Amino acid sequence: MSNLLFDDQPLVILPQLALAIGLNESIVVQQLHYWLKKSENVHDGYKWVYNT
Repeated sequence: MSNLLFDDQPLVILPQLALAIGLNESIVVQQLHYWLKKSENVHDGYKWVYNT
């Protein structure tokens, strides 16, 4: 087995988004989108996430 492969999920970057707003910015937006979809925190009708 190769040591180059990990048992982690890959980070998905949308090329068109990266071209439109920049690579680092698109990573932040994608991660925020991911965590908001998983979040069960709702206050005044808005979903939110936090990290300790």
